[in-house]
Amino acid sequence: MGSFARMGLSAYLMALSASCSSEGEPAVGCHTSAIVNGSETPDGPGLQERQNWAVVNILYSQGEGCSGVFINRRTILTAAHCVLGGRQAQVAIGTSLDFVVAQLEPLKTVVHPKLDLALMFVSEAEVPKILVPVSPLEETLEATWLGATVEIAGFGLTERGVAGVRRFASTTIVELDKDSVVVSSDGANGACEGDSGGPLIALNGAGSARVAGVLTAGHPSCLGHDRYVRVDRAALWVDEQVSSYGCGPAVAR
Repeated sequence: MGSFARMGLSAYLMALSASCSSEGEPAVGCHTSAIVNGSETPDGPGLQERQNWAVVNILYSQGEGCSGVFINRRTILTAAHCVLGGRQAQVAIGTSLDFVVAQLEPLKTVVHPKLDLALMFVSEAEVPKILVPVSPLEETLEATWLGATVEIAGFGLTERGVAGVRRFASTTIVELDKDSVVVSSDGANGACEGDSGGPLIALNGAGSARVAGVLTAGHPSCLGHDRYVRVDRAALWVDEQVSSYGCGPAVAR
């Protein structure tokens, strides 16, 4: 592994001594750990094994970290608050900081004008062939989705204090509003620090895994309600940005 990843992990662990002090509703970008009580492989809606590689670790030289997901072989979807400020990022593809199969430098980054969403574009030639992207959800999230089982994914500290390890966890949609979807597992698991920008995976009507949301805010306890930006609210924007970069439509039709 390169020196960048080692430096990032060390600084990241030091930064974790500070935690959010607010209680109740989650605040954007405010987290205290990563997916707690998750697993190394999905136990919810149907990611193929090779799609697991689509969930990536976004690292910064300052030691901060986020997550993201490949929606095609040149485009990563993440949270806007993960990329603002002009910070230099590296995208690590792998299962942990100790097992990275590729480390990429984004060629271009674009931020949604209103929602907490961003796209990173990378060189397809540098993306391992084992990686299969997860397309954005092509359906509209409606009230019928309440109670649906979905999967969250990301990197960061686990309940055992291990940083930079990819984890998955099943959870349930408990709330929908205009721009976001809220999930909860009644204290069984949760997403926090290091999972910002990570995907919410759901099954579409055909039973295929799709990206339904991007983590914008996690509960301070790491075991409460987590809020994701609805990807269906930005489907046109995603398609326009991806197509303008020469990748073709992002959303499966």
